[in-house]
Amino acid sequence: AVVSTQSTGMSGDVINRVEAPGGVVPVDRSHVYVEFLVEGERLVADRALLSQKCAFFENMFRPEFRESLATEVEMKNVNVTAMRRFLSYLSGASSHVEQEELSLRDLFYLYQLSDMLLYSPLLKHVTH
Repeated sequence: AVVSTQSTGMSGDVINRVEAPGGVVPVDRSHVYVEFLVEGERLVADRALLSQKCAFFENMFRPEFRESLATEVEMKNVNVTAMRRFLSYLSGASSHVEQEELSLRDLFYLYQLSDMLLYSPLLKHVTH
């Protein structure tokens, strides 16, 4: 489960929910999640899953980096649609990138993000 939405509850508290195969579920903060702040949106992802699937995140979450302890990581110069698709792909929610669902601009940003994160498996899907 990756990619989240955020809303405000009746008390004004921020409620984070994660898209899971069975639907949207609240984020359990006792589990080790990280929130990526991308273009003002918060995307929640599982650290262990990211580290297992992508060397960039494996390195980011090593103890010698401040992101290893951070609950929030700002991703600068990253397109939110591309990041959402990237996280969805890593989580297994989508096994391929439906190019016809993305604009040429979004495909470019997804390709750029995959390149920045040194993630070649998705690069292959974006270019074919």
